[in-house]
Amino acid sequence: MKLLIKIFFIFICSKTFSQNIDCVGSSITYNGYPWYANNLMVANGYTWRVHDYGVPGAGVVQIPYANTSKYEEVVQRESEIVILLLGVNDLEWYANGSQSTRDIWESEYRILVETFIKNSRVFLGLLIHRVESIPKQIEENATLDIMNIVVNSIAKDYWISIIDFKSAIGTDPSNFLVIDGLHPNDKGSELLGIAAYDAMIIENILSIDNEYWEEVEDYKEQNKIGWFSCSKK
Repeated sequence: MKLLIKIFFIFICSKTFSQNIDCVGSSITYNGYPWYANNLMVANGYTWRVHDYGVPGAGVVQIPYANTSKYEEVVQRESEIVILLLGVNDLEWYANGSQSTRDIWESEYRILVETFIKNSRVFLGLLIHRVESIPKQIEENATLDIMNIVVNSIAKDYWISIIDFKSAIGTDPSNFLVIDGLHPNDKGSELLGIAAYDAMIIENILSIDNEYWEEVEDYKEQNKIGWFSCSKK
């Protein structure tokens, strides 16, 4: 009987976490929207799980994400979906650079995309605006819009879907960012999580595994055992 229970829960854990969405990004991703997106998956009966691979300070060129240990981990996982939300930490470098500088940023971004699309479906996230409380931040938002044009162009070239995180926060994000005017507060992270979740729905990626949940309920009823959660990968 113990062997049967062990085999069943190995099956359940394997099936529950066989479909993964890995979120690549900076501090905007780290401890932020992936948690909310994952809660929506669980609450709505989906077996997909959303994982946080944000690295504070990471960018495309400045402190490249590709040079972090998280990058190697995500590449090796070969998860079904990878969401990229990178670029805000390159903002000043990008804004002050020449066109050749901006071309380097686009080239490095494309290399990231090409690496991940070998084994995963990739979604690109649009960069969110800052609070426009001073002229500098207005200029920064104009640069972010230029960077988002590049992100859209890359998505078009590779037939990749976009997650419009910018619209999720809005063009006047003062209610959804913390005091630094850049990082989402809890409500802002929730809005980004909803945007990621909705993108999966729109693209018809998610499906409720009714057969799986019926197996769980039948087993619980027949064996009268308590249910416990499985550990994530």
